[in-house]
Amino acid sequence: MTMSNNVRHAPSKRIIRYGHLFACTLALSCLHTHVSWAAERANVSKDLEAVLAVDSEGKGNAAAKAAWQNLAAQDAYSVPELLAALDKANPLAANYLRSAIDAIIERSIRDKTPLPTNELTNFLSTQTHNARARRLAYEILVAADPTVKDKWIPNSLLDPSPEIRRDAVTYWLTKAQDVLSKGNEKEAKPILEKALTGAVDEDQVKEIADKLGKLGEKVDVTAHLGLVLNWKVIGPFDNTEGKGFGAVYPPEEKIDFAAKYKGKNGEVAWKDFVTADDKGYVNLNKAFTQEKDVVAYCASVFNLPEARKVNVRFGTPNGWKLWVNGKPIFGRDEYHSGESFDQFSFDVDLKAGENVILFKCMQNNQPESWAVDWRYRLRVCDPSGTAVLASNRPKVETTPSTEEGP
Repeated sequence: MTMSNNVRHAPSKRIIRYGHLFACTLALSCLHTHVSWAAERANVSKDLEAVLAVDSEGKGNAAAKAAWQNLAAQDAYSVPELLAALDKANPLAANYLRSAIDAIIERSIRDKTPLPTNELTNFLSTQTHNARARRLAYEILVAADPTVKDKWIPNSLLDPSPEIRRDAVTYWLTKAQDVLSKGNEKEAKPILEKALTGAVDEDQVKEIADKLGKLGEKVDVTAHLGLVLNWKVIGPFDNTEGKGFGAVYPPEEKIDFAAKYKGKNGEVAWKDFVTADDKGYVNLNKAFTQEKDVVAYCASVFNLPEARKVNVRFGTPNGWKLWVNGKPIFGRDEYHSGESFDQFSFDVDLKAGENVILFKCMQNNQPESWAVDWRYRLRVCDPSGTAVLASNRPKVETTPSTEEGP
């Protein structure tokens, strides 16, 4: 671990000042301190290994709990090392680490002991670190010195940490609103456009787009967010008694857009469905008819000039399964229990050229009026939420959504 400028050893000038004998005594003392410090760091490393070894099934939990107690008892100079461990921590291990960091910082603030601000600043500045760990480092620094916020946030519009980026967008939005409140629309417009470059959350993008719209500047919100609008859909297939989730209908075995299959109510074929909804909703009640106990498959051909890792994010109130290039990603057999933007997110590798995203969306037979929804919206972006657009993305003139959002 790199020591901060707030070093805990006596400076070498004191050795010269107090003479040779004291110098030797102090050197021996420092050596003992160094050995103790090295042993302490070795113990920290050992405890970190125990925490990082815990798995999602709870294996290694007893050892991790004991290690957590040791880590939580460390001083603040251990915090950068614990933050760095979050780079490779699974969710359970991350909970242990964040809890240990919280305990250390609370004790440091209570006892008014110094923080390793230089190391924390360096950690925050290294954008390859875990986004949530960097956010935690930022919050620790702000707690110690509130002026850090004004120094850091205005220049963080493209920060890979979604939380830091959101704060930066809020900063520029507030600045634009202050200018607008004085009636200076010309000055506000470039500030709003600047804010938009960092906005990746739906609410902020919509707010900026609405303000720019009033200034005569139209924003394609669906493109900015990376919402996929062009699909081929086929169905409905049978989902009576919920059998559709486990049933393997032909589109799961092979994508053949020229094929026809036996559906729930007769022969079904693939058809184009491009949504013009400005929230990006794919409403399957419009693509087919409003039915219950049904399954639909939706496929989008997504072309990229080069291979890259992306996030596929979506929200739906319905049961679903997802495949990318024939590889099953995940699925949930759950209905009408909630829906949100970016409700689900998965890291996937896309290849250069043609990729096929296949989404299976199921509707059950709940009779309530709020259970009519049979829809989803899906977007492709990088880990920060910045849109990744297909080279074959269609130009769609969107219209105000008729969908009631979550």
